[in-house]
Order: sequence, then C-alpha cells, then structure tokens
Amino acid sequence: MNDGVIQQVATPDEIYATPANTFVAAFIGSPPMNILDAEISILGGKIMGIHKPTGTHMDLSDYKFARHPESGQPIKVGMRPEHFALGKAPGFDVAAGFALPLAYLEKIGDRGVAFLKVDSGLLAAGVDFSTFRPPRAGETVEALFPGDKFSVFDAGTGTRM
Repeated sequence: MNDGVIQQVATPDEIYATPANTFVAAFIGSPPMNILDAEISILGGKIMGIHKPTGTHMDLSDYKFARHPESGQPIKVGMRPEHFALGKAPGFDVAAGFALPLAYLEKIGDRGVAFLKVDSGLLAAGVDFSTFRPPRAGETVEALFPGDKFSVFDAGTGTRM
C-alpha cells in the first residue's frame, strides 16, 4: 500500500521477483532493489538500456516487455543486489557490467553487501566473501548482472513494462 492505495496483490515471492512499480521495487527487500535511470536503444535487433552517467549498456533483449519499447524512451532499470556477481560471472551470461568505485562494505559472516558509487548515489551488490577478496574503499569493482533478472519500469509512470 502507498497512501492508502494497493500497489500490488500477489504472493510475497511474486512481489519480490516482479514488482508492479518502482514503489514496490524499492519498498520490498533489504537492501532494496537498485533502480537506475536509463534510455532504450535498439541496436541491430537488440534492446539495450543505456545508463548515460556510466556509459553502461544493459542488454534487455531477454526481458519480457508487455509492449515493445521505443528507441529513446526513458526507463528505470531495477536490479536486486543478490543477483550481482563481483569480479567473475559464475555460470550466467553477463547482460550488464559496471566498473564502479567501492564506497563501503557491510559484512555479515561470509556474505554481505558492497555499496558502489554510481551517479550521486550508491549501487548495492551482494557479496560472497568466501569467493571474493574485498578491495579497499575507492578501488574499482566490476559488478556483473545477468539478463534474466532485470526489472524494467516506465520512467514517467513508474509502472512495470
């Protein structure tokens, strides 16, 4: 609910995996879903989301759009922190790769979250410390994201596309 209006009715797993809008995406989960501003670019049959501040191209070709997006359309791209791989992509096709400076780490046992500097905010990426040697604050970290885990929202309405 947001201001007394129901935003989405579904099972908890469905709400987490496919939030209906950016409010639900940011409300459910800790840390919440990362949401970046981007723009659609259709290149040679591929649907790309371009995050202009970093120049990162996100391959959205496998995303199941409710309606075909248009080139130049502003969007918001959602990525859950636990779907990132830092440094290496273990067993998935990389659809987006961010090279960002580390702001800080939160460690809970052998897992945690790396907070990377992006735009004027932070991008949260899950970390498995048993396989990842954390860098020092300020060092660049490569954060990789799989194509089957994106959430895409209309930038104007905030609704899932």
